[in-house]
Amino acid sequence: MNSSGAPARSSLISTRKKHWLKKSWLNVENAIDRDRSTP
Repeated sequence: MNSSGAPARSSLISTRKKHWLKKSWLNVENAIDRDRSTP
C-alpha cells in the first residue's frame, strides 16, 4: 500500500506543477497581449 501510494503522490505533484507552469505562461501571454493592445 505504501509503495503504490508514493508514485501517485509524486505524479500528482508533477501534474500540479505542470498546471501551474501553464497557468503562469498564460498570464505572461495575456500581459504581452495587453501590452500590444495599448497604444
